Amino acid sequence: MTTMTTIMKTGVFSRPGTMDDAPAVAELANAARLAETGRAGITTAEVAEQWSYEYFQPGRDLHLIFSPAGTLAAACECWSRAPYTEPYFWGAVHPDCRRQGYGSLLLDWAEDRAADNLHLAPPELRVAMRLQADARNEGAAALFTRRGYDIIRHFWVMQIALDPDQRPDVPPLPEGVRLRTHTPGPEQDYAVWEVLETAFADHWGFIPTPYALYRQAMIDAAHFDPSLWFLAVADGPEGERIVGVSLGRMGWSGDSDCGFVMELAVRREYRRQGIALSLLRHTFDAFHRRGMYRVALGVDSQNTTGATRLYERAGMSILERTDLYEKVLRDGLPPAAK
Repeated sequence: MTTMTTIMKTGVFSRPGTMDDAPAVAELANAARLAETGRAGITTAEVAEQWSYEYFQPGRDLHLIFSPAGTLAAACECWSRAPYTEPYFWGAVHPDCRRQGYGSLLLDWAEDRAADNLHLAPPELRVAMRLQADARNEGAAALFTRRGYDIIRHFWVMQIALDPDQRPDVPPLPEGVRLRTHTPGPEQDYAVWEVLETAFADHWGFIPTPYALYRQAMIDAAHFDPSLWFLAVADGPEGERIVGVSLGRMGWSGDSDCGFVMELAVRREYRRQGIALSLLRHTFDAFHRRGMYRVALGVDSQNTTGATRLYERAGMSILERTDLYEKVLRDGLPPAAK
């Protein structure tokens, strides 16, 4: 495949990406994250794994910009899947190249890409492109505001520091509910996915995740560890039923000493019974037993199910905040109306 390169007036040039660019993009992402959060460690393998998703093609969805010296100065990824109403763009500019116009060039590409893909969304639905930035990134905030983007949501990373000398307390599950680890296999894998889809259906911005994509991102991923997937189950007329899940993994965002809770979900009819807190604290205990004394998770700060209050009760506090920006490209019905 021929790679098209665009030469710009200042000697800056750009081109679509390829899988071979994963090491350079990982290095760029780490430099940007280190400047903003003081933490880095994204691996080439993690980048390549994400780029292998069926709906992402580097030659189409990755845009790279190089400095006159030939070094990678900036990169932008487009993530969009059916119903194509909320294309999401991730971008990063190397700290040494900031305030030189690279962010504007990335945004130019992103907006052109989003406009070209408007036809993919059903004509009656609203389409808005979205971007996210660490709340401490003043340059990104100024650029997005100047270009007509509004902050629509704040997301937090919350973390707990566990006492190495004392295992966490685990509240009991309600009567009739018991806990076990996940047993990999087609039926159980599907059952966990079904719980997630059902539990998150009433959350802000929910768009269904196809089972195949869930499998690729969660089951087939290198970080998959079923011994850190905890299920709350109850017996019903048709046998055992999963009513809540806590899905953990070792390491997070390059921090190999921090456990991460990828998903915590409880079916609506089983909420407010202490299941989520018990699952979460049990997950803390599992990490503690492995010698991992910090645990983190991500949450929508405006979550209407009380998740943030739950995490605070569990002993967690805010570590980072990111702001989600949006620009409406086409008015219409919300995606949920389809």
